[in-house]
Amino acid sequence: MKRLLGLTIMMTTLLAPGTSGAAGKSKASGNLKPSQTRPSHAGGVTAMFARGLQLFEAGKFQDALLAFDQILKRYPAYEPNKKMLARTLYKLDRFPESWTFFSKINPATLDPDAAYEFGVVSFNARQFDASLVALRRVPAGHGLHDLACYYGGLAALKLKRYEESEAMFEQAQVLPDRLARSRGLYLKHVQQLRLLQEQTELTREREAEKARITRTAGGPGLTGGEKTPIAGVPAVPAVGGAAAGPSNPSPTANAPYEHKGFMGVNRIMSFKGEQRTQLSDKHGFSDSSTDVTIGSFKFQQGPLLPIGASVNSGKGPSSGRRSAFGLQILFGGEDRAIAGKEQRMVVVEDDQDIVRQQQTNTIKSHKQFAYVGADPWFEFALAEDFWVQTGISSYFEYPDFKRLGRSGTVKGLAGIGAKRGKTTWQLTGTTGAFLDSENKTTTEAKDGTARVSQELNTSTSIEVEAVIKDFRYKDQSLDGPDQSISLGTTLSYSFGAGISTNLFAAYEKQKNAFFYGMPTYDELSADGDVMTGEIAVTAKPASWITIGMVQTISKTTWSVHREEAKETFEKNVPDYLSLFRGFASINFPF
Repeated sequence: MKRLLGLTIMMTTLLAPGTSGAAGKSKASGNLKPSQTRPSHAGGVTAMFARGLQLFEAGKFQDALLAFDQILKRYPAYEPNKKMLARTLYKLDRFPESWTFFSKINPATLDPDAAYEFGVVSFNARQFDASLVALRRVPAGHGLHDLACYYGGLAALKLKRYEESEAMFEQAQVLPDRLARSRGLYLKHVQQLRLLQEQTELTREREAEKARITRTAGGPGLTGGEKTPIAGVPAVPAVGGAAAGPSNPSPTANAPYEHKGFMGVNRIMSFKGEQRTQLSDKHGFSDSSTDVTIGSFKFQQGPLLPIGASVNSGKGPSSGRRSAFGLQILFGGEDRAIAGKEQRMVVVEDDQDIVRQQQTNTIKSHKQFAYVGADPWFEFALAEDFWVQTGISSYFEYPDFKRLGRSGTVKGLAGIGAKRGKTTWQLTGTTGAFLDSENKTTTEAKDGTARVSQELNTSTSIEVEAVIKDFRYKDQSLDGPDQSISLGTTLSYSFGAGISTNLFAAYEKQKNAFFYGMPTYDELSADGDVMTGEIAVTAKPASWITIGMVQTISKTTWSVHREEAKETFEKNVPDYLSLFRGFASINFPF
């Protein structure tokens, strides 16, 4: 699953940087060990949601809208966000847009404040049945009870439930002057309509009784007490229910489309500055350090289109799921200055940090490049909160903004995902190839990922991810693992006031990692057990700016297959890496 923090962190390698184009998932950076699974951004969905709630409660509804909209783009299946988007749009008097999100919510699950807002917005959308259900949820004694009864009386009047309308208007006692005057007029009107309804009902019953008597006297037919329908006279619905029709549209009729799956399209432009310091140690024999200064620009956009009919989920008046097609387009550029002693790395997957070591150089360089990407995808709704996914991810870099010498990746994806309550799970598989046209190397990679996330409370969430990968190298001159298995866990917590943290830990087992560049030994293989830990702290002082710090430490225990080559191997291969990153990003979502 592709993910994006509101500020869009671009994690890249030092000499072969890259960023996933699929949905803006952050690219890990530096000389991290092969196939380390990493959190995609410094704040999880619960942390982002808590920041939005703070803005909403502070009355900063425009800023809150931006925050909740970013969650929608990155986590379209996160249900609590729909309610807050609807409530925020209501506060901004944007009723049609508010109904877009309220229409996806069962009003029976709302608290009194949200239920009142649902009722007013759905009344404005002429969804009177849904409005009445919601407004009934505002209890007596609540500050909005009188207003809820007023609008509930209007909704019942539209539904021709005159007895219910009269009862609700009579409860609406404390109202603004304008509404108090109109309430008196409506009450008289309802009473007159109710009297006419009762007279009409009485007439129907009399006519039905006459017909019953006539049919009974004429022979077999009706039994005692059974009423005969009168031709041309429609049946009158019982109080508390109304037939759907022009004056009583179903709450699900004309409900605006909104994709509720796991994949999505991000729309954002960002500018970012980043400073990195990396230290590596080769078993105590030698170490190296690298400082990198990065400036970058990223732009993401694309269409999101519904496909086919709705799949009913059975959850309230606006239930239903839609399949969808999306196209994420990415382009941007990066400028980086590198100084120090750097180990040459080539990324073989744009978002998984699988690397192949080439060489060690003392360098001082200034690099610039452009990049582009396009990710078309389909997601099919099979049942309630259950999806099948497929798509293609492509990403290419252009050194010095030139077409020649480019490198990049092309991957295909397929998977399934579901959400049950506060638990979300996904199972995906990808296959693709990495091309470095400058070095004429190609690597094919396949992987399978199982991911489960759980929202513990409004501030805390946890995610567990297991990944298995397989690599095939066309050029046998570079070093890298043939297979790897990893298990990672991310704990996200929001402190409030726009501050959040991620704690990440992972274990990875690499099999048959080959090292061709060893002195004396042409080929040398070794397996690695990699332990990785990371802590990230992010602050968002305003809706358009994010700052943060990330510290990552990785320790590898190597098992060399040739004992006589162990000393040479340890002098040339790091077993400890420390990477510190500080960044600031300015974001313009749209």
